[in-house]
Amino acid sequence: MSATRADNAPTFRLADAFTALDESAWRAEVELALAGAPFAKKLVTQTYEGLSLQPLYSQAPPGAQPPLPEGWRVVTRHVVRPGMAAAVAEDLGRGAHGVTLAWEDAASDAPEVAAALPSLLAAIAAAGAQLDVEGGPDALRVASQVLAAAPAALPVNANLDPLGVLAAHGALPQPLAAALSEAAALAAGRVARSAPGRTLVVDLRPYQQGGAHWVQALAYALATGTTYLRQLVAQELSVAQAAAQIKFRFDVTGNFLMEIAALRAVRRLWQAVLAASDAAAAGVPLSLHVTPSLRVQTVIDPWMNLLRTSVAAFTAAIGGADDFTPLPFDALGGTVDGFSRRVARNTPIVLAEEAHLQAVVDPAAGSYAIETLTAALAEQAWTLFQGFEARPDGFAGALVAGEVQAAVAEVAAARARNVARRKEVVVGVNDFPGAAYREVYAPAPVAAAQAAAQAPAIPLTRDASPFEALRAAAAAATAQGRAPKVFLANLGSVAEYTARANYGRNFFAVAGFEIHASEGVRSVAEIVADFVASGAKLVLLCSSNERYPALVPECVPALRAAGARTLVLAGHPGAQEASYRAAGVDHFIYVSCDVAEALRGFLREEGVL
Repeated sequence: MSATRADNAPTFRLADAFTALDESAWRAEVELALAGAPFAKKLVTQTYEGLSLQPLYSQAPPGAQPPLPEGWRVVTRHVVRPGMAAAVAEDLGRGAHGVTLAWEDAASDAPEVAAALPSLLAAIAAAGAQLDVEGGPDALRVASQVLAAAPAALPVNANLDPLGVLAAHGALPQPLAAALSEAAALAAGRVARSAPGRTLVVDLRPYQQGGAHWVQALAYALATGTTYLRQLVAQELSVAQAAAQIKFRFDVTGNFLMEIAALRAVRRLWQAVLAASDAAAAGVPLSLHVTPSLRVQTVIDPWMNLLRTSVAAFTAAIGGADDFTPLPFDALGGTVDGFSRRVARNTPIVLAEEAHLQAVVDPAAGSYAIETLTAALAEQAWTLFQGFEARPDGFAGALVAGEVQAAVAEVAAARARNVARRKEVVVGVNDFPGAAYREVYAPAPVAAAQAAAQAPAIPLTRDASPFEALRAAAAAATAQGRAPKVFLANLGSVAEYTARANYGRNFFAVAGFEIHASEGVRSVAEIVADFVASGAKLVLLCSSNERYPALVPECVPALRAAGARTLVLAGHPGAQEASYRAAGVDHFIYVSCDVAEALRGFLREEGVL
């Protein structure tokens, strides 16, 4: 039916041109298209959080969403080094709204750094920018040093996070209670002086880079934030004053629907905490800082990191980040230069000023899928958070006891299994292998001097690491003239073997194998001759399921007699496994097999591992 305007003139509605359908009618059409395949298996995705992602959402649950910021700030990150002022000035002069100075190792405390710090901070203040500080285990000392040297008008986020440091490094230079009290006292002093910026940060990166899923990350954020809130109130700050001294920091990986929902959920959850603490504090806005996750960055084919950072920036923008820190695509390789910094800096700027993502506040509002995910994440995270609240020793007790670390490790292991089986694809690394391996830049770990508080550290995991280790071993062997080799014995017609041959090329290229193959339609004798000429000892048989029963008994003995050490068949053998093994096949590779473990075994046989 057409709507009617106030002047009784009919108006056109696009929806009126279509027949109204309910969800049951849609489901009937889907079942018809699936032709008997299970709906839940084909179209419903199970997440690490225990949620079921549906292919269609037809309504959104009730729930008010706190306001999101109107735009975001680009905050670039710089490891503190002598002579870094020029790079900082370039960023601030070309679109960045702030910088993060990170003290990573002993070089960050060089005398020339300390001498140049006041002028650097003055330049940041003169640019009208904000400053974030990352001090690691000695965050309190570093923050105190920066605050003492900073101009009074410079907004400084000191980013003290005793619980996060304990999770990341496993140690603090003072007892945890003292670290919490000293951080709160510093914040109270800044409030008394009306100093701009926030003092504490709830940094979820140690948990997320360790593998935590979003329900865990959100619950840990609430538990940590509440711990800091209580410490600040104990310093005789109001709840509103205390909340204004805390910021939140999350990583995003590129799973943008889930992560947009999670970033929206944290505002909803934190508002609930503040409202329960003091109704007058419920309106204090949450400060949200988002960074691309190191967990999904790669050193192989690092240019893919450009896309990962772009998706992260999009997620941060739609999810309502106040600050976004882009990562240079070569950050893991330790080769960051002006070009990679410029591309990283410009990515969120282009999204804001050319794609106009800042033109709409909370564009995800009303999306049935995102609203449903937001509510589901908030509900489950709140339940987990209440479990920490019910403990006499709270979240800190669970962290010191290693219970949080164990929960994160369980999820990390599930992620690793899925990456190993390529259920989760790391483009350029475990599938569609890209450029050659490069060494990973890893700063020397900074230990807290005379550690007084200790807990199990959450190890940083990267999805690509197991496969990058295989590629590194193959690269080292190749450099010594011992390149691992595989020969693809393509059996039957081109149409019969091409799919499996392409799968095999991809499979072995992931681990840096030198790949040889028979081409065209070849006889068994010709294939054997090609194999001998290749110099390989590892053979992959490629053909169709229909041709294998006849070709395997003929080809395998001939190849073995010609010097093949290991014979592998591409495809799941099914009921034919026993007969293929009897013919001499040693291994099988197929979709959903443990690719990492299989390649590890083949490299051992090649003498590479």
